[in-house]
Amino acid sequence: MLDFSYPSASPLVEIGRLGFMRFAKQTHFESPKTLEPIIKKLVALYINRFDRNKLASIFDHHSIYFKTTPEVAKTKTLAQFDALFSQKSEKHCSTCNRPNAVAHAHRQFMPLGFSETNINFLDHFSDGMYLCPECYISLFALPLNIRLVGKHLSFLLSSDTINAWWAEECEDDFRRLKNQPGTVSFLQSGTAHFANFIYDQIQQINETLYEVDDSSVDETIWDFKEITFYQFNNFATGAHMDVKVIQPHLIAFMHHLSSDAFKSSLQHSPKRVWNRLIMRYSYVEESETFTVAKSKKNYLIERFIKGETLLSFFIKNLRNDVQKHSLTDDAFAYFLLAYYYLKEIGTMTKERLDYIKKLADELSQQDNAKKLVGSIGRCKRPSDLRILLMKELKRHFDNNENLLFDVDTLFYKILPRGGDFYETRDYLYIALYTKIADQFVGDDLEGPTSQTNEGDDDE
Repeated sequence: MLDFSYPSASPLVEIGRLGFMRFAKQTHFESPKTLEPIIKKLVALYINRFDRNKLASIFDHHSIYFKTTPEVAKTKTLAQFDALFSQKSEKHCSTCNRPNAVAHAHRQFMPLGFSETNINFLDHFSDGMYLCPECYISLFALPLNIRLVGKHLSFLLSSDTINAWWAEECEDDFRRLKNQPGTVSFLQSGTAHFANFIYDQIQQINETLYEVDDSSVDETIWDFKEITFYQFNNFATGAHMDVKVIQPHLIAFMHHLSSDAFKSSLQHSPKRVWNRLIMRYSYVEESETFTVAKSKKNYLIERFIKGETLLSFFIKNLRNDVQKHSLTDDAFAYFLLAYYYLKEIGTMTKERLDYIKKLADELSQQDNAKKLVGSIGRCKRPSDLRILLMKELKRHFDNNENLLFDVDTLFYKILPRGGDFYETRDYLYIALYTKIADQFVGDDLEGPTSQTNEGDDDE
């Protein structure tokens, strides 16, 4: 019995295994004889539809072993499989630890056929490793489940649901290629940049797997899983593997921008503002489309994927837009971006975010509200903001004879010990600015001090 449902510790074997199961439409085979038609079908796909020089390039960048006819390549590849199943061994597989590993991963290792010599199959496939038939065949199926990003090959692994979605997307792409004349390279990603590829896949996952129609659905039902993205090549001594793990909070933030669950509940569209930022930081021409923008190197997307703060982007573009136009609606959309960003990615709880917004609403009613925005932006330390708020507490009490906030609220909700001061300051700045945005049309207001001062005084 050949069992392809058994997981592997190697991401390359695992992604190939998932692609093979999708291709074969089954996971178990009674014998090598029952597997043979699937292998022949896969070999025919490679020989008849793939550009064999491109297919070989992940194993040998010179492609010097392809001076042969398709029929010879097919015969040699199928013979390789016959030899695979005729061997006997007591070794255990190096990637899944199953017994009867027979494929010796030496320099004559041929996981994709066509090439007689494998120059280097990544660092961890060192000479002397053994593979079981299932893992060997999974590597042979690798091109079914990977995409070309620039000059490198990329794929993702995550939960069973997301893995199945990825394999289905790749299968659909191959199905569309059947109607195109000539040979094909690897499945194209549409971008040359790894960060853009990651962003685009997360966006598609959100829109496909987490799409709902009921805006009242509790967000806690969404079982966001981390997604690991891989990018690799196998160009002789230049073999490498880049790995990027995207945590659930990044996916959750993008869910607010993508899912139908929130479209009807928001009066203003943060997604429209977010997409405008993507366009701006792609540096595309006005006539170019959003699809083109996502394919170009993008500083905003790179910072987002790396987990670096984006608040400075929100503030800069919020100020620029409001200074040029009366964009109260867009100002609120920027506020929503900041709110969801800090809730999902930052360190602030929903309770704190809601309270600081309420505080900004109160401050916006004061006669010095416009001046306060600049004063908040100039705060460099927690003590600066603390003193400013204490002054406003007194001003508010003198005019209204009620407290703007009490001391416990200041130290536990607004500026708690251990909280991120810059997040608090920038969010209060955005919340207050948004509330009185129409007062800043045409003004050149300075933004908050950059986060270069890492010192935090909690005296």
